[in-house]
Amino acid sequence: MIRALALGLLLTLPFPARASETFDDVMTALEAPLSTGDTQAAYTLLSGALRDARVGGWLTPDWAIFYAMQADFARLDQSNPSYALQLTEDGLALIAGDPEQAGFTTALKVSQAYALADLGRFQDAAQTAQLALPEFAASWGEDDARDLADRIQLWSDGELSDFNTAATDLARRSLDRAYAASAKGEFGRAIGAAASAILPMGTDLSEADVRSINTEAEMQIAESLAALGRLTDSANALLRALGHMTRAPWQTGQPIAWWPQRWTQDDRLIMFRLLTDLSTRALTLGYDQIGTDALREATEFAVTTDSRNTLLLLQASLSYRSGNGAEALNLIDRTRAKAEAAGDRDLVLMTAFYTAVVTARLSQIDGQISDPTPVLAAAEAALAHVDQGGGLDRDLILADTAQILSTTRAHEQALAYARASLAARQAQITARNDTAYASTQARLGARRHIETLLRSAHDAGGGIDPGVGQNCPETPGFVSCVIVSHAK
Repeated sequence: MIRALALGLLLTLPFPARASETFDDVMTALEAPLSTGDTQAAYTLLSGALRDARVGGWLTPDWAIFYAMQADFARLDQSNPSYALQLTEDGLALIAGDPEQAGFTTALKVSQAYALADLGRFQDAAQTAQLALPEFAASWGEDDARDLADRIQLWSDGELSDFNTAATDLARRSLDRAYAASAKGEFGRAIGAAASAILPMGTDLSEADVRSINTEAEMQIAESLAALGRLTDSANALLRALGHMTRAPWQTGQPIAWWPQRWTQDDRLIMFRLLTDLSTRALTLGYDQIGTDALREATEFAVTTDSRNTLLLLQASLSYRSGNGAEALNLIDRTRAKAEAAGDRDLVLMTAFYTAVVTARLSQIDGQISDPTPVLAAAEAALAHVDQGGGLDRDLILADTAQILSTTRAHEQALAYARASLAARQAQITARNDTAYASTQARLGARRHIETLLRSAHDAGGGIDPGVGQNCPETPGFVSCVIVSHAK
């Protein structure tokens, strides 16, 4: 009924005259998607039109109908009542006090009431619709007015009407879309779908459900941002996710005041993943206090063999970063021993790889040029296992191997791994059918792979030592020549 109300107003009410043709252009452009029922195309078109009108300065009261339509698309087709509510508020602000816009005011208020009810704000929904009811009856007749009055009564009683869907259900649908998009590598779309699942606090909805959904949504946003190379934004999303499960904002150096009184097994697994992901991102970005504290909190949630092994590896990484290489290697050895006892071939090979990488890096800290042989052997064993169907991350192995080899004298091998790592990254980007934003961010996120390739190519081409080779040979073995300027 609500969409019919907005479209009916679009077709029947007179529009004020405008000097600009932009409004008419939008009207014309909407004809095709509306005639075929393509609401996604109409939603996309209106998103761009409203944005351009706000930025361009030609947003005038006659655009109110577009706000009403977009609010209904957002609520009914995009499962996003929060955005629908914002659109109705923006539209009502645009035409506040204008008697010529009474019909559009009614449409926006009724749309607003449905969005409020979806969000669990039943009394607000009832009051908003009640205020609009007289004008609604005058414009649409007594039969439709009685239907709306019946829904107002349901909202007053704290119940959803037949034209409502609980926001928690809508959020779950959005999360399902986010997971599906992420599984296809469409990380920009995954971020958008997950963001639309985030619900406001302070409604009549179950607080436990709202906190759980918001935590899940922020974790999906964080995962997608990390896949695009946006590590800082990913870490911030994880901090927001953590905030949904605490009674007060977390301060590093202090214990976390958790909101739940009891944890289920599934809850513990989710929180372990959240905390360990946060620790990993924070340590990578140099926020050692956050990384250390998050890892400490994660110990409470390490309830499975896999999680305890993961925790040991992360503790080893932390020990290495803090300068305690012996402790790091000891923790990795303990993990490998448990993996061997359990017959976990994946973990055995990865611990062997990490042992080689940590040992090589410790040599560099001591001012030595590390031996690349153990790293190459561990990497080749891990990659062979991947080729045989093992569950290791091939791209991670390529990237880490390329990076550590680029600091040794194995220039040709470093270049080969760097090329393979960058090629894998390029293949990921090319295979995605994602938003333009996500494609751009993914390319920006490949910077580390490109830098490793350039450094390895420079060294393989002879570096700056004329006795070994020259920076720009006549027929280089790579796509271009590289010149490195060393800071003095």
